[in-house]
Order: sequence, then structure tokens, then C-alpha cells
Amino acid sequence: MSLLTACRRLVAQTPHLRLHADAAVRAVAEATPELLRLPAWDDPGFYDGPDERVVAWLLAYNAINYCYWPEPGVARWSTVVAGRRVGTDDEALGVMISLAQQQREGVALWHGPVLEGLTAEELGRWLAPAPGAGPLPLLEERLAALQELGRAYATWGGPLGLVDVATAPELVERLVAALPSWEDERGPTLRFRKRAQLVTGMIIGRFGGQGPGALHDREALTAYADYRLPQILRGLGVLELSAELAARIARHEELVVGCPEEVALRAAVVVGAEELRLALEPLWPHVTALEVDHMLWRTAVARDATLPPFHRTRTTDY
Repeated sequence: MSLLTACRRLVAQTPHLRLHADAAVRAVAEATPELLRLPAWDDPGFYDGPDERVVAWLLAYNAINYCYWPEPGVARWSTVVAGRRVGTDDEALGVMISLAQQQREGVALWHGPVLEGLTAEELGRWLAPAPGAGPLPLLEERLAALQELGRAYATWGGPLGLVDVATAPELVERLVAALPSWEDERGPTLRFRKRAQLVTGMIIGRFGGQGPGALHDREALTAYADYRLPQILRGLGVLELSAELAARIARHEELVVGCPEEVALRAAVVVGAEELRLALEPLWPHVTALEVDHMLWRTAVARDATLPPFHRTRTTDY
């Protein structure tokens, strides 16, 4: 059973939320080719260099790309890179730029032993909070994830060996086999694999479908089930939560990993993004879930102040 099919079944049965396909049709009226366009990778802080090192940067980033929200009363994390404060409205961007800077300064993130031997002190310096910012959560788990990536390089012959497959689904499977902490599943049928799918999409986009990004079957990927997309789906009217669940999220009550509400929210992202993709297809044939996901993510960041709160689940999955 595909992830999309499994998610459709769960969403149809859960009492915690429902999706509105008619709202998806209305929402696409605001979509433009520019909004759908995948990122141009033109931020001056991004890494640019040999293919192996670019792939290593993207893999290292996604190894620790999860769960940025702070505890109540603690300031959000951001950092300073080369005199520039980054991550203030998008912590993920701050982490990407910080890791790119490490490579520019000579840290060989593409070399397995460097990652295996990484210490908590070193990682803490890379991701040091900017003045007035709070700490980045889960530093211990992020350290273990980078060390795991270093061990995988020893097995697969480095970053390019790890990603040397023909199709996008094959790369997702390779990554979760090589990196157990990337598995990200909820039961036997709900294999979300958010980070593995995301880095696959990033490699395709960064290389323009060439070289390491020459992966077929990218349309088989789904939207990435994280904690920001339910926000924008609610803001667009595509996703409606039960009064009880909406109140729990508004209180910043943490949802435990694997609880019915958390699983339903993630399933709703996959199905809701597909409803948007289907609504967009008459206007832009062959639009993929990757493009829809990027559109939603950009919109969520831009509209953050006006959106309902995101759900909080302390996890390394997303």
C-alpha cells in the first residue's frame, strides 16, 4: 500500500480532523508559477563547490533538520554566520547556512571520520545561539545523527556512493536503510520518511535534475509531513481540526510521538497536499508534490504571524 493510500484511509476514519477538497480548489486561485517554482539555491550563504561536497552539505543538514521549536518561555534559536544573523524567521535556513560555512572554513563534512569523531563541543560551536537567542533543542540527538552519517559514508563509499541510485524512491529506501534514525514510520503502512524524501527533493533541485540529481520517478514522492504544513493547510481552510485538538495545540500542549492526533496531522499533510496538487494540475500539468510542498512551506514562513499555531511533538522525525 502506498503512503498516500494509507494516509487517505486514516484521514477518512479519524475523528480528530477533516479535509476540505473544495477549499483546495479555492486556494489554488492564489497560486502563481513563481510561488510553485522550486528554490533557486541563490542564497549567498549556501555552499557551492564539487558535487561530493554539495551532497555532503545537504545530507549533513537533513541529518539534523528537525524540531526547532523552543520550550515555553525560551527564545527561538538563531545564529550568526560571517557577521550575518540567520535563522530568525526560519531556523532550518540558519542550520543550512551554518553547515555551509563550516565546509567553507575547511571542515570536511564529506569525510566519514570527521563526522564520526565530531564532539558535542564542536557541534555546539557550529550552532551557537546568536545574542539573545535560545539554544537549539536536541543537540545530543543531532550529534548522534551526524556521527551515524559518518559511519554510513564508510560503508557506502562517501556521499556520492550513498546517493548513487537511479530513482527518487530508491534513494529514499537507501537512506533509511543506511541511516536508521531517518526511518520515520508510524506502523507498517505509514512510512512518512520526511527527511529522506526532503533530501532527495533537495538533491534533485540543487543539481537541476543532472549529475547526482538525475533521479527518475520524482512524482512518486509525497509532501513532507512536518509541523509547519498543517499550519498553512489550516490557514487555507483545507484542514479543519476538531475543537479539542485545536484547543490542545493552541495551549502549546505537546503531542506525544505516535499518538492518534499526531499521526492524523501528518497523514493530513500528505493528503491535503495531494488535493492541492490535483487542483493545480489543470493549470500546471505534471505539477508534483515537491512543488506543492515548497509552495506551502514558503507560504507558511511568509504568513507565520497570521497562521494558527503549529503542533508540538519533540521528535527527530521532523
